[in-house]
Amino acid sequence: MKRSIRTTRPNAVEAALGDALEWAIQRWVLTTGWKVHAEDTPWLAGPAGKVRIGTGFYEEYAHVAGLKTVTDDPDAGLLPDFDVIAGDGFDPSLDRPGIRDFYQRTARYDLSVQIGWSGPFSHLPLTLIYLVGRNVGQFDIPPQPRPWP
Repeated sequence: MKRSIRTTRPNAVEAALGDALEWAIQRWVLTTGWKVHAEDTPWLAGPAGKVRIGTGFYEEYAHVAGLKTVTDDPDAGLLPDFDVIAGDGFDPSLDRPGIRDFYQRTARYDLSVQIGWSGPFSHLPLTLIYLVGRNVGQFDIPPQPRPWP
């Protein structure tokens, strides 16, 4: 039996509950997490969005970082040369050729990830997506699996 998922916006009570849940999540992270300084952990440096992540995120990040987005090259990749990530403890020549190809020619690949919620574990994530997702604006986790293209 398929479950019907509400696609409407939360009402005032649900919005207040979502705000309270978001506040609780933020307090939990502040309480249980620890602060790190970017200069001490350069591997954590990466793109960070503003209040909302939208379609212009990557173009804006590329502009700020002095990079360019490539949308018309069928051979574009994440790295121009896989060997640039060589270092202590990592020799790129030992990886399978397919891994190198993926990083150097990423545009040739179609990636699809499918998730599913099952049984009693489906209620909490669905509730969080519905109530808190509107505040965060970054949850793009479908409550039901999308059909394969």
